[in-house]
Amino acid sequence: MSLVRKLVPGNTNQFTQDVMKKLLLLTLLPAMSFAQAQKSPSWLKAADATASNNKAFVYVFSNFSSAYSDLTNQDFVLNGDWDDPYIPVAPAFPLTTLGVSVDTVYMDFGSFLFGKSNGSSDEVVYSAMSADLVNLGGLTGTGLSPISYVTEGTAPNRIFKFEWKNAGFYDELAYGTNNNYINLQTWLYENGTIEYHFGPNMVSADFNDSLYFYESLISGVAKYNSSTFDIEDIHMLEGNPASPTMIDSVDQLTSWPANGTVYQFALPGVGIEDQQTITVKLYPNPAINELRVQAEPNQVFDVVLLDMSGQIVKRGELSSQTALSIAELPAGVYLTKLVERGSGQTQTLRLVIQQ
Repeated sequence: MSLVRKLVPGNTNQFTQDVMKKLLLLTLLPAMSFAQAQKSPSWLKAADATASNNKAFVYVFSNFSSAYSDLTNQDFVLNGDWDDPYIPVAPAFPLTTLGVSVDTVYMDFGSFLFGKSNGSSDEVVYSAMSADLVNLGGLTGTGLSPISYVTEGTAPNRIFKFEWKNAGFYDELAYGTNNNYINLQTWLYENGTIEYHFGPNMVSADFNDSLYFYESLISGVAKYNSSTFDIEDIHMLEGNPASPTMIDSVDQLTSWPANGTVYQFALPGVGIEDQQTITVKLYPNPAINELRVQAEPNQVFDVVLLDMSGQIVKRGELSSQTALSIAELPAGVYLTKLVERGSGQTQTLRLVIQQ
């Protein structure tokens, strides 16, 4: 069987979307030696600019081990033969990632999920791994690799979970074999935490070399502009999958993570109780001497500023008529947590202070 991607008659809009998505992924997956040597692509310049303050990140990264369990009682299951299916999902709860209010989570390439904000060109890439996944039974047209998702828990502690079960690799099936497979889940929490869960797998040493050669071992989260393809924020992993390092540019892991591996990207200082969100605008950003908020006249916010280690550095209050002095704070990247007094709802925003 030849795994050639097909244009379905009458589906030219989807074909156009697929072409544009491939262009994005070519942007995200450059030839590593070229990208590291020259750092010249516009998206990489944007990525460098967003994290130029001593590699300050929005997220705190941690990796740990946890027993992997298949999803049950799913809200949706796709069986049968598949390759890059377009699967859109409207989140059951407010979901914000890297400042993007995500209205739709969708999958249409490999092990990526994308978060889209209606009316905005900003999108989020949730890259559990950049490998191009496909139904393991694609050589015979037999469905062996169900894709599913489910929302679990109760507000404000819900989790959206997306699973690729026993998925094969396009890079292998295209050459007529299907010896390697993986199990993988992406978890999106109501409080903004992101987790990638890696399950049982068979990735031989030889095939792992192929994955590395084709830049198929890139894991992390990024925000990009779908009109310009510029990366506006980026958190990627590199090195040993048992103890990777988070970086603000594109590199990859050296091999596929072991069964039970979990990669977590969490906001520092934001606990489970801080999960109900509002949408307000903080300005100016970057800021120098003071901070203001664009809000309704009757809204008052308690404000907490945290440094990137999660330590509280300042408290205060804001409304549309007042400002908060930040002149004493050193230049750098901070998280600003706003709690509306009337409703108790919160929002956590990234703030850059310049001096």
